[in-house]
Amino acid sequence: MKGLNIHSLRSKIIFSLIVIATIFLGIFQAYTYYLLKVKMLEELNESADQKIERLGRDLDIPMWELDESWIQKLLQSELMDENVHAIVVSGDQNILVSVDRDNGVKKHKEENTIVRIQPILHDGVKIGAINLYLTKELMEKKLLDELIDIVVFTLFEIIAIILFLWISLRRVVIQPLEALIESTQRIANGDYTHKEEMINKDEIGALSISIYQMQNKIQTRESEILLKQEELENLKERLEYAVNGTGDGLWDWNLETNECYFSPRWKSMLGYEDSELPNEIETWEKRIYPPDLEKVEQDVVLSQQRPGLFYENIHRMIHKDGHLVWMLDRGQTLFNTEGKAVRMVGFDTDITKQKQLEHELLEQEQMMIAQSRQVAMGEMIGMIAHQWRQPITVIAMGANNILADIALEDVSIERFAKEAEDILKQTEYLSKTIDDFRNFFRPNKEKDEIKAVDVLFEAKQIMGKSFEHHNIELSIVSDENEMIYTYSRELLQVVLNLLKNSKEALETSETENAYINASVESLDNAIIIRICDNGGGIDASIMDRIFEPYFSTKDKKTGTGLGLYMSKTIIEKHLNGSITAINTDDGVCFIITISKESTAKGEDV
Repeated sequence: MKGLNIHSLRSKIIFSLIVIATIFLGIFQAYTYYLLKVKMLEELNESADQKIERLGRDLDIPMWELDESWIQKLLQSELMDENVHAIVVSGDQNILVSVDRDNGVKKHKEENTIVRIQPILHDGVKIGAINLYLTKELMEKKLLDELIDIVVFTLFEIIAIILFLWISLRRVVIQPLEALIESTQRIANGDYTHKEEMINKDEIGALSISIYQMQNKIQTRESEILLKQEELENLKERLEYAVNGTGDGLWDWNLETNECYFSPRWKSMLGYEDSELPNEIETWEKRIYPPDLEKVEQDVVLSQQRPGLFYENIHRMIHKDGHLVWMLDRGQTLFNTEGKAVRMVGFDTDITKQKQLEHELLEQEQMMIAQSRQVAMGEMIGMIAHQWRQPITVIAMGANNILADIALEDVSIERFAKEAEDILKQTEYLSKTIDDFRNFFRPNKEKDEIKAVDVLFEAKQIMGKSFEHHNIELSIVSDENEMIYTYSRELLQVVLNLLKNSKEALETSETENAYINASVESLDNAIIIRICDNGGGIDASIMDRIFEPYFSTKDKKTGTGLGLYMSKTIIEKHLNGSITAINTDDGVCFIITISKESTAKGEDV
């Protein structure tokens, strides 16, 4: 038999059962003791009642016939028990006879004494009284003896119960449990060959059957896991081939433990061997280009707050040799059942070559923008000539008039003042014209809040004289006063370019009653600007090419092919909008759509 272990199940069961049995035995024996005490007290009270009743009958004689010695003998014969004491008193409360053993009368006032008082009557008249005192000492001695017997009997019962429980539990519970423990330990150690045969039909037998079934399932599941592991190894190998084939670097970030994994390819994109960089978040934080860090952290936090949102960011990393590597970083956040972000997994792609190509394209675009600006400057000079022709003529005529008056000595202060006032008005007009054209060429890298229709009126102010010179009517129709937040100078350049194209088309086609209609329409999320003419439209065969760079229907002396291309570039890249052209019954209509919520930051053109 194994040594007793106070932490073992059998010790706990036996101890619990012993405590329960002891409690129940104690309650039962206490109740038995209580019943015995009640019974003995009832018997003592009954004995006191009987004794006092007999003494009352025996003493029913005249008081003057009472003999104290006779009463003394009578009391002693009746009160054989040493725990019984009596006093006979006369009607005037004088003690006639006293039978007092062991000072019982002195003790009669104590709680362990039963007192009975019986009046002595003769012919219905009270002539005295008998006071009877029964002490409980003898009863208490008997109760003490009974209590000792009960305690001894209870101890024997508890010992018998302990032996019975030990033998029964060991045979019925402990041994089967030990067998089950041995079986489970074998299973825990990976030994599934041992089969423990259980013949019990009770709960332990059912548990044994369940463990046997679990053992079979574990064996089956282990076989399945081995097959799954083999499949996973194959999938892992394929994934590694696929990832390596894309040239992307894999990263895996455990958000709960802050542990990170960076694939060898990820490290090699920064010029490091796999062993040179530890797999920890600090590896990434130390090598990201500082100006890009804040935007990356914002995108990461946003991805971790919105389940289902894919993370994507373009930033620069510092290569081992010091140069910058452009990374396209993509990933997704994984969430647990409680909606907490627990993991992020993604890929990094080296897009340095693409960025270099974009830079080269941007430089080419800037060069074309410069060419377009030079062409626009030449055109503006021509427009200035149209604007200045009439004011200069008025100024020259006023000066000639003043000189003629002086030569003819026909000097009039009033006429000189009128001619001078006309000259001042014309010079003021010339100054305003210069300001209008200077505003057009003013650099503007910041957005401003404007009305779209104001841009149309500003363009009309610049080109109005040129239209009048060629008999072209320019009308602006708009009831919209809604403000938009955009690059107003760039929008003005596009509008001027479209108006110039319409003017040239009307001149080439020699259209009678030539007109250009410009309008502004406000939709829920966009502003629509339309510039339409009756110049005959654009040939359908070249409609798809009109926004290509260096494509022009004009000869090389009058057209560069950059106007519409730059207009499309400005609208789409800088103003976050779109531009299209459609033929109408009379001519062509250019439609500009600009988002009201545009946040594009365009380059100055």
